Formats: sequence, C-alpha cells, structure tokens
Amino acid sequence: GNGHYGRISGAEGWGEVENGLPIAGHAGVDMHTIVCDDREGEMAQGLLRHLATDDCFRIDRYPTAGFTLDVAQSRKDSVPGKPNFDVEGRMEVRGTTAPVRFPAVFASAGEGGLALQGTFEWDRTRWGSRYGSGSLYDRLGMHLVNDEVTLQVRNVAQR
Repeated sequence: GNGHYGRISGAEGWGEVENGLPIAGHAGVDMHTIVCDDREGEMAQGLLRHLATDDCFRIDRYPTAGFTLDVAQSRKDSVPGKPNFDVEGRMEVRGTTAPVRFPAVFASAGEGGLALQGTFEWDRTRWGSRYGSGSLYDRLGMHLVNDEVTLQVRNVAQR
C-alpha cells in the first residue's frame, strides 16, 4: 500500500439555496493546512514537504484549491443515510480546473444552514500532479503513487 490519510481545512466559501435546495456554491481550501494523519514526526513532515512541491500540489504558486457547484440534481430513489443528490461542478487544483461529478448528501444544518457530504475518486494527473504515476511512467518501483485519490468532503455553510 502506498496510500496516506490526512485532512485539509476550508478557507472560504459561499452557497445559494432556493426553496431549500442547493443551486450554486463554492468551497475553497487552504493548501497550507494539509495534515498527515497516518505518519508522525519526520515521516509526516517529509511527506508534507513533498506534497508542497512541483511534484504534487505546487503550494507556493497555488495556495488554494476549490470546488464550484454548478448543478445539484435531486435523486428520486434516495433514502435517509444515502446520497440524495448528484453533484456536478468544477474542481480547481494546481491552477487547473476540470469537471467532477459525485453523489452527495445535502441536509439542513441549523437555522438556514446547509451541510454537504460526499466521497469521490479523482485522478490527480488530470490536474497536473504527475509524480510517480504508473500510467505515465515505467519502472517506478517504490516511487509508484496512485493516480486515483479518494476525497471525502464535508462542508457546512451557515446563513
């Protein structure tokens, strides 16, 4: 396994709701807030330093990343605890924007607030992060890095 687990914090965002349903929005993250949860000490710090380089996220040049919601289509077959919307939008990472689509749960979050939760796979090479990609390079050995990254999103917006 060559995977890692971590977190990243939001920097800014906004959302529009019409008749209690999401119609537009944006969530940005501060790339400097990446935390490695599966390593400690120098192992974690070394990974974080590498993630900041041109090999990965180019944080010095692109300190924020984000997602802009274009369409949130209600799922007719939804049941509590399962995704109730199909979300389409644009994800920006490393200064590159590309479309993404994923199932999500939208729910009320207090007085006029809205919460979004979803999980999806994204191919980091579409956004220019090519380091260790087995689909782009041969004979990587221990330097192989998965192209597909699982992103779990949880965002809460308050009125």
